[in-house]
Amino acid sequence: MGIILRQAAKSAVATYVGIAIGAVTMLYLFPKFLDAREIGLVKTIIDMSGLVAPFIVFGTGHVIKRYYNDFKENDTDGGIVFTNFLVLLFFTAVSSVLYYFLKDLIAGAFYDKSPELISYLYIPLFGGIMSAYFFFFRSVSVVFLRTTVPTILNTTVTRFSVAVFLILYGFWPVLTRTEFVYTYMALYYLFPLILLLIYLAWLNQGRLMIPAVSKMKEIVKHTSQYNFTLVTASISGVIIQISDSLMISSKEGLVSNGIYAISFYMVSVISIPRRTIAEISFPVIRKLILRDNWAEVQDIYFKSSISQFLLGFVAFAVIWFNADDIFELMPNGEQYAAGKYVILFIGIGMLFDLITGVNRQIIEASKVYRFNLFVNIILSVLAIVLNLILIPRYGIIGAAVASMSSLVIVNLLMIFIVYHYFKIWPFSRQSMKSLLLIPPLIVYYFFQFNSDNPLLDMFVNSTLICGYSGLSIYWLKVSPDFNTIVHQLLTRLKR
Repeated sequence: MGIILRQAAKSAVATYVGIAIGAVTMLYLFPKFLDAREIGLVKTIIDMSGLVAPFIVFGTGHVIKRYYNDFKENDTDGGIVFTNFLVLLFFTAVSSVLYYFLKDLIAGAFYDKSPELISYLYIPLFGGIMSAYFFFFRSVSVVFLRTTVPTILNTTVTRFSVAVFLILYGFWPVLTRTEFVYTYMALYYLFPLILLLIYLAWLNQGRLMIPAVSKMKEIVKHTSQYNFTLVTASISGVIIQISDSLMISSKEGLVSNGIYAISFYMVSVISIPRRTIAEISFPVIRKLILRDNWAEVQDIYFKSSISQFLLGFVAFAVIWFNADDIFELMPNGEQYAAGKYVILFIGIGMLFDLITGVNRQIIEASKVYRFNLFVNIILSVLAIVLNLILIPRYGIIGAAVASMSSLVIVNLLMIFIVYHYFKIWPFSRQSMKSLLLIPPLIVYYFFQFNSDNPLLDMFVNSTLICGYSGLSIYWLKVSPDFNTIVHQLLTRLKR
């Protein structure tokens, strides 16, 4: 768990810096320089790109992460990276042709409520290709146990470049809307990919090899079943994640999706621990499973559950208590305040996702990886049905409730699968103790500090929440790792 925590900590720091830049961008620069319709347009294009990407990457990145240790030869990768890169090129061509023939059908889904999107239908294909290649090469970096730089590129660098571009666009609006969208997407997708390729060229140092044709056939034969299962699971997983946004644009329009995007971004910060820990833990869990070391897997399962939940819970509490003040400070915040309860429902779903630990990674790394396909297909259908029912009735709040329900149900199913086959469980006494933090904060919510100064309110409430949470976690001994860090800090201070 040590290397996981070290790399996760570095990645988390980089991600939080990116989140801080992204927060300024989404909560100030976007509402100041773009209207809600334009924000909705950008968000919809990005989500459409996210839907295209799995068809292009076709599970190749996950295959590298899962099978790297199986094919590794001495100090080289055994040819698994080059072989899967050829697979990636093949599906880039196939997906591009399919997208061309389906573009009119896609246009029809948005014609009534979001006609502006029709002019940009080829950008999601570009974004999907760039996303697929970034994920592929990021997976190569992950198996080298180097996640910090890709994380910096994907978060900090991307968001900083976008923020600078928005400022320039806002003060010197010389670009048309079309030119703005194209430039934005180039910065968002192409720029970080180029930097990642430069980093990997430096990091490679002879680790990658070009295998013989017979070796490539062996690799494809050995991984094809997993690959096919995983790509179907990945596509359905993306549907679960972005069906709300796309269906809001289709049923309610780009303005509603712009409001939804702002609130969703505010609460997405709480999922940072899950993303960083999950990415680093997968190759480690895979290696432990190959060695049949389930005791260590159980330990990672326990610790990931409590660490993710505690970090996410404190972040959610700070965001929820300060939501009104954030909207008050935001340019045109009165319009975006309509998404306040999106924060609540999405946040509850994400917290449940956090407390269930690395269940998905355990399933993907084990012999029962096919269940990811089964679970995701069920949940993608459920997400679509719930959105179709709830969005027309309750708008963006209905979409948030649908997303929350999907997150809860998918994690319940994965907990059951992991326990049924491996008899391991993400919860412990510490998990139950962590729930004791919630009731006092619920009471405080109704009596929280409130003045005429939103910045003062945010400072006081955030300080009280973090102080209460930190002391409670320490005295209840919810997280041994947290207590160890506190003791080490106190020892250093005494010196």
